[in-house]
Amino acid sequence: MRKSSLFAAAMFVLSSVPLPSLAQSGSGTLWEIGMEMEGMPAGMASMMPKQRVCMSNDPETAPPPDEGCTILEQRSQGNRHFARMQCKEGLMELDQTRTKTTMTSLMKMTDDSGEVTEMTMKGKALGECDYKADKQAREKQVADMQRKVDEMKRQSAAQLAATCNDALAKMHGPLFGKDSLCTEQKKEYCRRLGTRDGYSLMAKGAAVGEGYAGYSTKEQVANCGLDDKALRGKHCSSAVTAADFAFVSKLCPDEVAKLCPQAAGAEQFSYLFAHCPAEKQQFVAANCAGRKYSSQIDARYRDLCVAELGNKGFSNDGSGLPANPADAVGAGVKEGVKGLKKVFGF
Repeated sequence: MRKSSLFAAAMFVLSSVPLPSLAQSGSGTLWEIGMEMEGMPAGMASMMPKQRVCMSNDPETAPPPDEGCTILEQRSQGNRHFARMQCKEGLMELDQTRTKTTMTSLMKMTDDSGEVTEMTMKGKALGECDYKADKQAREKQVADMQRKVDEMKRQSAAQLAATCNDALAKMHGPLFGKDSLCTEQKKEYCRRLGTRDGYSLMAKGAAVGEGYAGYSTKEQVANCGLDDKALRGKHCSSAVTAADFAFVSKLCPDEVAKLCPQAAGAEQFSYLFAHCPAEKQQFVAANCAGRKYSSQIDARYRDLCVAELGNKGFSNDGSGLPANPADAVGAGVKEGVKGLKKVFGF
């Protein structure tokens, strides 16, 4: 039980159950009220700030609405008043004795678990106050506060929606876990996991967050009640059929060989050189080997051939391409000089 909640409920009671014997229609009394709670250390009560409350002296004053408490029973005898009410925090009972200058209120709160909290409130009258004006000011203050709360809620909801939409676009699965706030987008996230593009984005994020709880592909797929091994197997199978080289290369190590026969014809040279040693050797033999000058190589394969033959070195008979680009320039200059000699006869 929060002490502040009990105190707030107490203020509601004190401001809404005036004593008939003290009634002065249309007027109010300003009270300064302090609180002591059961189990409170000695001396702490004096350290707690006292509250000032303008209370109606009119016995016909109705309790303020929407305060979270409903009066179940109340009765008065002389300057003593008893009330029992149901509040958000639990069942509250008030036994109050008030004179024109002093007030003592004994309060007991029983919450839903059966826990009982008792509190004593003592007050003294400071003078008259305008209850109606005070009530209007309090209502305005509450309304202003509620508007601020509503605006904060709106901004918070908008920010959450933006965060969740961004997580959906990037397929960041940790934001769609069991206790995630992104419940509205979770259905779409799970649907997109069923596509190769969606699964690939999720796996990309898993690689970035590797080592952090909730980031593994297994955990992110489990957010949707799915099995990662089965789902990835399904996507890898369809990726091979669709010749999706990028997906197979990144996520299907057991399937890479199946696309090797197609890699050269599809001009997937990075895939070919990374995963297909036999097909790579055939490609180099057919398109790179035996060329003396780079101009003799198809422009599409030139960089690949230079990189491949440069890595292997050259034979002593001068066949192939120079491993060093500077050597290629030198070879071109020599050939140019030979041509000039033939033209000018020297």
